[in-house]
Amino acid sequence: MNQRLRRLQAAIDAMPARQREAFLLYRYDELRCEEIARRMGISVRAVEKHLQLALAHCKRHVHGEAS
Repeated sequence: MNQRLRRLQAAIDAMPARQREAFLLYRYDELRCEEIARRMGISVRAVEKHLQLALAHCKRHVHGEAS
């Protein structure tokens, strides 16, 4: 596994549980925000916020900006 993939996996592993759940449902299960919200019992806006934070978190880790 190359370094970028290892960093991405580490970033995913380090996410808070609900954020990670929303991210994985979106990226790997390819669910829409409405379906993720229904499955998680939260609002669509909360899903969008989880995804926004997750993507920023991954970007920082992959580009080596995480502490």
